[in-house]
Amino acid sequence: MGFGGYYQADNSDDVGAIDTLSFALETGYEFLDTAEIYGLGHSEELIGEALRQFPGSRPFIATKVSPENLSPRKLIQSAEASLNRLGVSEIDLYQIHWPNPKIPINETLGALTRLVEQGKVRHIGLSNFSFIQLKETVAGFGHGTISTLQTEYNMTDRSAEAEVLPFCREQSITVIAYSPLDQGSICHVRERRAQFTAVAKKYGCTIAQLMLNWLSTHGRVAVIPKSAQRDHLLQNITALDFILDDNDIALIARLTEPILTDVATERIRVTKDATGRQKVYTTLEDATANIYSYTPSPTELSEEFLKCGMPKRVKVCPIDDSSGRFDYDLIDGRSRYWAWVIAHGGNRDIPVLVLPYPGQRAPIKT
Repeated sequence: MGFGGYYQADNSDDVGAIDTLSFALETGYEFLDTAEIYGLGHSEELIGEALRQFPGSRPFIATKVSPENLSPRKLIQSAEASLNRLGVSEIDLYQIHWPNPKIPINETLGALTRLVEQGKVRHIGLSNFSFIQLKETVAGFGHGTISTLQTEYNMTDRSAEAEVLPFCREQSITVIAYSPLDQGSICHVRERRAQFTAVAKKYGCTIAQLMLNWLSTHGRVAVIPKSAQRDHLLQNITALDFILDDNDIALIARLTEPILTDVATERIRVTKDATGRQKVYTTLEDATANIYSYTPSPTELSEEFLKCGMPKRVKVCPIDDSSGRFDYDLIDGRSRYWAWVIAHGGNRDIPVLVLPYPGQRAPIKT
């Protein structure tokens, strides 16, 4: 995401993006993760161009189909479009980006299975599925059908450790951890940063390398950090070149113990997306009306939450509010927030992950 745009196509740095991708391939990167929504397909186009300019390499390519395209007919069309943009004859891993409660999962997986049989897809993956959705999908289609689950997993958000990671190990499903560095925000707390620095110094690595290595000690976990800087690319690819001892693994776990709680929805102030890259709902009226035509809509999500629970907690940050109305700012998960409000009529506390830092994030410098 970000190579070729976020939720709109951006051609302003195509040369730089292709140069970065080519450097990554030359350096030895063997896994690229993208999606049809990234830059409205332009991210896939840039990967395809980089592959043409660097014909000696054929990395493992993972892409994703958007929830509005999960009906069999649309899914086949999406897969063909991704194949054309990527310039390949087979997608190594084709993932459902988000579940869509309006489309039965058996219809979607049936179409994906046909793509596998046709040699257009090698492996099937899920992304952003709740634990209940994951279990039901695996139970319905048997061991070995689902190869991967992509979910957020980093030192800030460790919720996957409770149920998802053990289940995936049991089912031989690889967990792909997106946002493994959480945009560097884990080190916004001064005391924590000092402790991480001390451990990193012991291994002669950066804090970012330490984070990636620690996440990878948790079984079948593949981390997918994003970077457009060559020095960071070189650091990331060598992040597993050392072995953390058990004491340091335990120390880092203690330092990053997440703050999980439930909060009254009216005590959370809904703010706009700090990045400005995506339109977000800031009122219940707009969310209920689904004025941006999101699929699934907050109302459809609310129905799914009542059946399967919320796939992951929303993220909030403590604030000092002079009005006394709010205790937290909502930092991440606005659609999930409104879906929860709709599902429970605003009368039930929402599960949150309390961030130990302000909402504005900055990249790791160490």
